[in-house]
Amino acid sequence: MYSFELCYPFLYHFALDYSQKLNTIIQENININKVNMNYSNHTKNIYGKGSVFFQSWIPSQKPSALLILIHGFGEHSSRYATHFAEFYNNENIGILTFDLPGHGKSSGKKGHIAEPAVLLEIIDKMIKEAKEKYPLTPIFLYGHSFGGEVTLWYTLVRTPPVNGIIVTAPLIGPKEAVPQLKLILAEVMDKVLPSFSLDNGIDVNLLSRDPEIVKQYISDPLVHNKISAKSGMFVINRGQWILDNAQENRNQILVMVGKGEGVVNKEAIDKFCRSAPSITYKVWPNLFHELHNEPEKQEIFDYTLDWMKSL
Repeated sequence: MYSFELCYPFLYHFALDYSQKLNTIIQENININKVNMNYSNHTKNIYGKGSVFFQSWIPSQKPSALLILIHGFGEHSSRYATHFAEFYNNENIGILTFDLPGHGKSSGKKGHIAEPAVLLEIIDKMIKEAKEKYPLTPIFLYGHSFGGEVTLWYTLVRTPPVNGIIVTAPLIGPKEAVPQLKLILAEVMDKVLPSFSLDNGIDVNLLSRDPEIVKQYISDPLVHNKISAKSGMFVINRGQWILDNAQENRNQILVMVGKGEGVVNKEAIDKFCRSAPSITYKVWPNLFHELHNEPEKQEIFDYTLDWMKSL
């Protein structure tokens, strides 16, 4: 008698892989249900610029605060629907978020944000709706990596009516200086063929010291490794602009990064924090890029919560 695995190895491993992924999804749902949160999502066309996927995790009772979350490049907002959402909902803090254009379940070519200014309009809309639905509730902007860059850019040009800003490992500049020739080519492509995409160069092994997080990232069908010429030039130019104008950013800001940061430019983060006037800067020893997915994540969550309560 031959086993199913020997006779149909492809089907066997496909079924095994599918079963493991299904079990992960079920477990995530169990974790979310444990905190008794209200989940909702919708897709909306934003000013004729394409459809954007929004979702939220709100505590059953009226939230004491709200986080408007902006995720990093290449990932998507559903990656925060685990221990991240669980912690904040357990603390009676709601999370409002969306998938960036060209990411997750939002429309657009992967890695291409055709009109970065649309991001400002999306955040404007989210803050406005949050204030209408939850009047007098404190609101915090929370951006990770590229989402951190977008958040710092937004706070400089808008001076938003929020209680505080939280950014983790903000992508103020690329990890390594871009060679001059490559930069010139990127500038040309931005003008000629802005949607032209290349590998974004992220080393997934530097995201977290937890191998399970890295494994999940690699197998996640909504994660991609692309970045367009337009998006690449935005990262470079906007990052420099954020540094040049750091002294003008008078928002209350918590900046956190790991000492073992290997994805974004930590020196650029250091420089920003030396210049901005209202900064709390926390460097976590040994930790990698995704602080919220590190083995010490509970310490990060507790520290962030204490900072929010201090304002």
